[in-house]
Amino acid sequence: MNNSPSATLAHRIIERAASAPCASFLADRLGRLTNGGFLAGVAARREQLAALVKPGDAVLVSSGRGLAFFVDLVAVWTVGGVFVPLGTSVSAKHARHILELTRPVTAILSKTQGEELRAGITVLPDPRPASGGGHIAVDARKDAIGAVCFTSGSTGLPKGVVLRHAALLGNAQASLEALAPRPDDRMFFAIPFNFMSALSHFFVMGIAGSEIFATEEKLLLADLFNAIGGSGANCFGGSPLQLRWIAECSRTQPINLRWVMSSGDHLPVHVIDLVRSVLPGTRIHTVYGLTELGGRFCFLPPADIERHKGSVGRPIRGLAFTIRDEQEGELLPGEAGEVYVTGEYLFDEYLKNDASTRKALTPRGFRTGDIGLMDPDGHLHLLGRADDVFKCHGEKVSAVPIAEALMRTGLFADVVVIAEEHPVLGSVPKALVVLSPGTTFDQSAVLRQLRAQLPSTHIPRTFQVVSSLPRTGSGKLQRVLLAKILRGEETNDGELRNP
Repeated sequence: MNNSPSATLAHRIIERAASAPCASFLADRLGRLTNGGFLAGVAARREQLAALVKPGDAVLVSSGRGLAFFVDLVAVWTVGGVFVPLGTSVSAKHARHILELTRPVTAILSKTQGEELRAGITVLPDPRPASGGGHIAVDARKDAIGAVCFTSGSTGLPKGVVLRHAALLGNAQASLEALAPRPDDRMFFAIPFNFMSALSHFFVMGIAGSEIFATEEKLLLADLFNAIGGSGANCFGGSPLQLRWIAECSRTQPINLRWVMSSGDHLPVHVIDLVRSVLPGTRIHTVYGLTELGGRFCFLPPADIERHKGSVGRPIRGLAFTIRDEQEGELLPGEAGEVYVTGEYLFDEYLKNDASTRKALTPRGFRTGDIGLMDPDGHLHLLGRADDVFKCHGEKVSAVPIAEALMRTGLFADVVVIAEEHPVLGSVPKALVVLSPGTTFDQSAVLRQLRAQLPSTHIPRTFQVVSSLPRTGSGKLQRVLLAKILRGEETNDGELRNP
């Protein structure tokens, strides 16, 4: 194993693939890519890139092309290029913003990408088979910039997170220690490949010697369940919503999963209880990650889930956190405040965005924008984003326990709770709910259940029934689109007030 001071993820992944050339490395519903096939693809794309890309040049790599996305990711690193992942569903406005920020020297795009991305830039065709063979040189340096990964842009224009090779490799190695997969593990995930959650799955399993079954298909409910079963996977990584679908489908059909990993959003207690009740032999890894940290941040291993259920666990090796108030003073265990992170894997900056960089990277550490608290054992409990914690009648209210209580009623397929302005109380909770199939909304019955579990300040004053909630492929809420729903631009579904 290449543990030299100059090693990067590209070195490690190529070394892993070269160690067993006949073994299967990546797979999707179209077929399998052996280790030898993966290396041949990297070599072919490297030969093509070497004529255009100098170390430090940005290369735009679009998803929506199947397993070739991961081949091209590694190939970009072999020539010292900066990998810039791009999703296929990115808007024209966001695409122009990304192009202006990164100024890529070339791009590898899917056929569905619009003309606004193709104008004024060299778009590479599929490469011919590599003329050479054997050893693949890697020009990436550990201290160099490895990637610019963009945030979802759920609250505005996406920000370019600048990550060095050292941060990406360090996070992957520490995450590998926390997850401890086996060589015979075969992991399934259905997440857009440009998302940091999908990249982290690839990095960790790619250096672990475990096979990956990956797809960007939007698989819902039974379609996801059947795809996992058909893949032969014995492990799964995805959002809490996907875990709930798997558990619900497994009530009537068997599935063999050694472990599941929740990432991308807070894993509610009711989903943990559901998975454990219908899949008692499946181990649950709760994971909390951030793009700005190069992947994962906290892990809660299966052995600790009963004692610390609802927590996202402790930081991986190399990272630490504190909870701080609005004046950046450190809070005691049990006190709620903003989560600050320090450690080895922090991003350098938001590309060409000095104001956001200064706001996020403080002398106290990186401000995550997440509200949480530390329990006496050092585990982190998330209470939502900063906007999800507000004052109602002078008392702090968190949206997370309200949403969890609503989901426990069994009436809803999805829920989000936000703050709504009130002329007397300041802010009050408002719930947007998606009904489960075959259910109707009985507001009085819902309120009775909530009042048995929550204080009066946490009872929603308004319910809005919507057909769906806008979420990313990793399960995170898209707040810009949510604002359109609230303004009535996206749906005509009804709103009910709590008298």
